[in-house]
Amino acid sequence: MDAIDLEERLENFDHRVRLHGLDSARETLEATRGPEDAAVIYAEYVARIGQVREAGTALWDSDDEDSSLGWYLPPPLHRAPRWSYARGQLGLDEASLEKTDAVANEILARLRDPNASNRATRALVVGHVQSGKTTNFLSVAAKAADAGYNLVIVLAGIHNALRRQTQDRAVRTLVHKRDLWWLGTAVGDFRSDGNPLSTHLSGGGKRGLLVVKKNKAVLKRLADWLEESNDAARRDFKILVIDDEADQAGLDVAPGTVRQGIHAQLMRILNLRPENRKEGEDEYCCAYLAYTATPYANILTSQEEDGLYPRNFIYPLDQPPEYVGPQELFGANQVGNPVKVMSHDSTSDLDQGLEDAVRWFVLATAARAAIEGSVDKFHSSMLVHVSGSTEEQIAYRPRVEAILLKIRDEFERNPDAMRDRYETGLLEVPAQQAGPKGSEETSADWASIQSHIAPVLTSHSPRGLNRSLRRRRQNAASKIWRHRGQQQS
Repeated sequence: MDAIDLEERLENFDHRVRLHGLDSARETLEATRGPEDAAVIYAEYVARIGQVREAGTALWDSDDEDSSLGWYLPPPLHRAPRWSYARGQLGLDEASLEKTDAVANEILARLRDPNASNRATRALVVGHVQSGKTTNFLSVAAKAADAGYNLVIVLAGIHNALRRQTQDRAVRTLVHKRDLWWLGTAVGDFRSDGNPLSTHLSGGGKRGLLVVKKNKAVLKRLADWLEESNDAARRDFKILVIDDEADQAGLDVAPGTVRQGIHAQLMRILNLRPENRKEGEDEYCCAYLAYTATPYANILTSQEEDGLYPRNFIYPLDQPPEYVGPQELFGANQVGNPVKVMSHDSTSDLDQGLEDAVRWFVLATAARAAIEGSVDKFHSSMLVHVSGSTEEQIAYRPRVEAILLKIRDEFERNPDAMRDRYETGLLEVPAQQAGPKGSEETSADWASIQSHIAPVLTSHSPRGLNRSLRRRRQNAASKIWRHRGQQQS
């Protein structure tokens, strides 16, 4: 083994240690290079590194031999065209991109090798609410497509609006060349066009993307379509199923032992394999990667071998440095006094609290418009939810409209009417205190935001989102103060 060969082996071994831990890396090294070469490589590695890095906080199944062999080593960008493209679409600074890259590598490395005969994986990624879970799973998807997975299926909640939003973002992030992707849900939820998956993926290096609702009828159509393929085609199905908001629908909640509803159809997809195979040999086509901020249902679900229990690994995502959650609003990390608890003794107290909140929403939106250049460059909405009763919610719409009219009239009469309120707020929560540690958060003074208040007031209006129990939709009515012309999120 010459010096060049040693350097290459050291680099590969270092990747395996970081992704799979020391013990797994050493086992793979001895199996592939033999005891003598392995001893030389390991001795040189320890001499250079000094202290070997240990595994992180994720929970791995130590008995899962198939996923511990370290099949995945991140390729250089010139050999990873989908990830090379995706990383430029994420909108992250260099430090955040490096972290996202490393975490996606760790997660993908614990999935099964797409080129192995059995790709079955049950895994769970846990992240804080609105903390970058979508960014993470799109990064994993891009890397998986480069590594050999040829179909990515994203389960995008139970509503059309969320499916459409996820579809658009996935296409923007993943589709580096339109002719190298089959987009089977580009114009609506999944329906077979009569052609098998193998036809859609024909051609060198082509990948498929499906973004579907967790809906019984939709998943049944998808399962029926996949099951129409013959055994030869199924053996070429290298499918990664990503379940966004995995604690919603999908899990087995039916009484008894018979699978029903959404869960039954989802399991038909995940347990797809050739019908004729060698006795005792598993040839499952799909790896399943679930994402949620509330993992209790996923962890406490049935541990059946072919169910959804995350038996292979559970990976917790770190909280981003700029994240604002319960601790920042209520706990030890609280900045200023961001949450005002109002008395419920009278309707007037509620009305005043609502008016104050709407004023702050207008001011905050104007400040963001001043920083970004225009209110038309971003989405802005405020949710007002005062009751679980649809009727009581509907009754608040005129009050929101009255507040809007009042603020407009005041601003027309006196453009400085809200100046004191805004400047007092800036003093309560200074920009540098509110931002991530060591960062310089951008803020805007009154002179900067004043010209943006009128456009904010004219471009926002109250809308009612009423979901009647009779229509079997979830949640009571809610009000959204929404920027007109922007796509619903």
